[in-house]
Amino acid sequence: MDRITGIEYLFFNNLHIFFTIGLDNTVKAWTLGPDQNSIVPQGTMNLPAAPLSIAVGSPTLILIGL
Repeated sequence: MDRITGIEYLFFNNLHIFFTIGLDNTVKAWTLGPDQNSIVPQGTMNLPAAPLSIAVGSPTLILIGL
């Protein structure tokens, strides 16, 4: 894991979802753990280059600038 360069938040279906982008060329999704004090990884998307920005428009629209 490398440095995180952007974070976005989405509340959907009673879940707090966080998306991170980093210099390791990934976008990762996280949710709050059952104790509400930890985060749990939900998935990773590998990209061809380091993402420069991320924006969440809706639960079905996530924009990533490379």
